[in-house]
Order: sequence, then structure tokens, then C-alpha cells
Amino acid sequence: MRSFSQLGVKELRYVELDEALRRLEAGVKPLNVVEEAAVEEAAGRVLASEVEAPHDLPRLDVAHFDGYAVRSVDASSPSKLLKLAERSVVKRGEACFVATGQPLPEGADAVVELESVELVNGGVLVHRVAKPWLNVTRRGSDLKAGAIVAERGRRLGPRDVKALLALGVSRVRVYARPKVLVAPTGDEFVEDPSKDTHTPFARKVLEAGGAVVEAGHPISDSVEEAVDALAQGLESFDAVFTIGGASIGPRDVMWEAALRLGAAPLFRGVKVVPGRVTSCAILGGKPIVLLPGHVQSLLVGLCFIALPALRALSTGSATPLRPLGVVELASVPEFKGFEGFKRVVFVKLMAPGLAEALAGDSSMIGPIALSDGFVVLEPGRRSRSACFYRPFEVYGP
Repeated sequence: MRSFSQLGVKELRYVELDEALRRLEAGVKPLNVVEEAAVEEAAGRVLASEVEAPHDLPRLDVAHFDGYAVRSVDASSPSKLLKLAERSVVKRGEACFVATGQPLPEGADAVVELESVELVNGGVLVHRVAKPWLNVTRRGSDLKAGAIVAERGRRLGPRDVKALLALGVSRVRVYARPKVLVAPTGDEFVEDPSKDTHTPFARKVLEAGGAVVEAGHPISDSVEEAVDALAQGLESFDAVFTIGGASIGPRDVMWEAALRLGAAPLFRGVKVVPGRVTSCAILGGKPIVLLPGHVQSLLVGLCFIALPALRALSTGSATPLRPLGVVELASVPEFKGFEGFKRVVFVKLMAPGLAEALAGDSSMIGPIALSDGFVVLEPGRRSRSACFYRPFEVYGP
């Protein structure tokens, strides 16, 4: 058996995640392609320029409820009988019906809700005191003209679509979606592609991350064939993601294939478990990302390396995965080996802010399927507090 020092080109030289992202950002050539998209179709796209509110929202003072617009001075005490007006101006001693969201008539500065009025002899009997701006949404109280509604680099979601349409924004400038290839490796998948369940998973994660993804044919455990597959992929796509064949065994040929093709190594392994063999090389500014074959390792590689690589292609910034908050673990798992590495642990939320670690090695799907997300434990720490992640690309909205 070969010693670690005899591994040569396959030898793993782990780097910190932060350093891996720094190298990605420096090595990946952004597409720098901007296009316009209809706001209705823009969910999931990344903004290429910030969007400002073109006007105040609401544009005028509007009624918060259905009711009667009045002058507050005329309803300063309960049981006031006001004359019913049916015009756009409320004069002294008058009240005018307004619907929710309707601008206040001139002269009015309050709206008395329907529950507090009674129609009597053609007039409006007000049963409550109406202070100035009662039940009124003031002009610009929601958004001021010029306010930044969505910043550059933001991935738009349904809430953004709603906000932009409410402001009358119909089109936005977005980055073009990177076109990427994802392919499994291994003779077993060449012989029977139906055994490959990793690629559909990775494809959906990358699509949710904003890419146009094509699933490639399985790549055999031949260095020469792997070189050809990578070369063909880079001719047509902005990035190539391979699954499996990333470690140091005799059938792990992808790193050697990438280097033989002429790609420059960015990093060979990252200091996180599972997912430590995730690696990346670069050719012509296009990343070749080698993802591990165990499912938990694959998920970690996708979240912490592949998705930032997509963002680097789109925007030039390899933005890291962001935690949702901090949770307390009911107990801290015991780990052996790989001191100095971050640990990703899948967890089930037991109560708000409290989580239970799910046991299982990196080949097991159960901890992923049963989890609400995962935590990242910093090396050398026994604290029960940990950052909690639930990336929508994996777990959905």
C-alpha cells in the first residue's frame, strides 16, 4: 500500500473554507452578462443593479379600513352626527365613505371604521373619538421615494416580486444564469446510469442556486476519458461539477484529469467534515468543482463551495452560505480525527433554539432526510451553541 507521501498529484492539501472562497473569487472569471427580465418572472434571478422606489408608497394618504373619512376636529367626542357627503371633498361637519386603500378626500384627516358608525336619518353617527390620522396610512410611511428596495447581488424571491410590482416596477436588470454541467463519475454508473441518484439531487440544488444545469453522461474511471469529458464540458458550459472520483483511491481520477487538461489548482480539499475532499481547479476562468461521492459530503460541498462558485460566476463575489441564527445542541457529538476541521452536523429542531444532533456517517441519507437543517461546529470547541443553517437550495422555502 502506498504511503500518503507517495500519493503525488492526488495528495490532499486542505485549506480553510474562507481561503477556498477567496481563491474562488480570485480565480473565477465572472460572466459579466446582464439582461432584463420581467418582474413576474424574476424570482430566483440575481439583481445586477439596485432598485430604488420610484415614488412614495403609498403615494397619498389612504384609508387603512373601510369606513368614513372625517375631519378629526368634527369627531373629537363620541356620538357626533355628521352629514353624509358623496364627493371628493369633506367639509366641516361632513363624513364621506372610503374603501380600504382609497385616498382620503380633501379636508379629511381620519377614518372611522364601519364598526364604530351608524347611519341615522341620512347622516353618519360616529360612536368614537377620531384623533388625527386615525386608521390612515400616511403617504410614504411604507417606502420613501429613492429608498433602496433591493440591492445589487440580491437573489429575488416572491416577496421582492410583490414589492416591485406594488411600486410599479415591471422590469429589472439581472445577471445571466451560468450554464453548468453536472456529471457523476464511476464505471458502475457508466454500466447502469439508473444507479445514479446523486446527479438529480445536485442538479436541483444548482438550479435553485440560479444556474441552468445539464446532467452529463457518467464519466468512467479512466483518466484519459475523464480528461475528454472535462474538455468537452468546458467547451459548452461555464463550469463543470463532477460527483465522486475526488479522493485519493486508485479509481479517483478526477483531480489528475483536471490537471492533465491544463487546469490550475485552486485548492485540493477543504477543512470541513464531511465534505473534506471537495476540490476545485480553474481553466480559462471556468471552475471545475470536484464534489465527493458520499451524500452528506456532497451536500456540504454543494452548499459551501459549489453555490459560492455559481455566485462568483454571476456576480464576481463568492458569497458564503449564511446562517439563520444560533441554536443550542441537546448534546455535543464526539468526533475522532481531523482535528482543526469544522464539523457539519445535521440536526432536528426540538423547540425554538434547541436542536438534537442526528447520528450517521457521511454515506447515510437518513440524517439529511430527517433534519431541519445543520449546524457547523468550530474546531476545538465543546460549546453547545452553534450556527444553524437551512439553505433553501437544499431544504426549500
